Amino acid sequence: MMSSTKKVAFGINNEKDFSAEPSRIISLLGDICNVIRCRDLSSVQLRKVLIDNKSKIIVHYTVSGYAGTPFEPKTPHPAVAYKNLQAFINEGFPPQQIVLRIDPIIPTEKGLEVVNTVLEVFQTLNIKRCRYKMFL
Repeated sequence: MMSSTKKVAFGINNEKDFSAEPSRIISLLGDICNVIRCRDLSSVQLRKVLIDNKSKIIVHYTVSGYAGTPFEPKTPHPAVAYKNLQAFINEGFPPQQIVLRIDPIIPTEKGLEVVNTVLEVFQTLNIKRCRYKMFL
């Protein structure tokens, strides 16, 4: 007999799945592993839900050096993103379960400077994994 319990949930995106109600994430979580993709950790309620379920969550946290521009109009400024991520870690979420996503990377001299700045600033949080998305 097959169990109806969801073991793994990948790609839960807070902008699409639970932005209005962070606690909705609980209904989407699998039992074993969940990849949560988000760019805004300003909600104390959202951080609490993620921390309370940290044993089965990996967070892909998107940071952009283009916050507030036409490329990323809804993305928090990197300084705000840093402050929110730092609070999230200080509140108890393990940095080894966080993947820093730099998105977008525009392959120009200025774009690479932006990436370098983001990496330099966020390295102080002891996050060891990074992903990126090139804007071509």
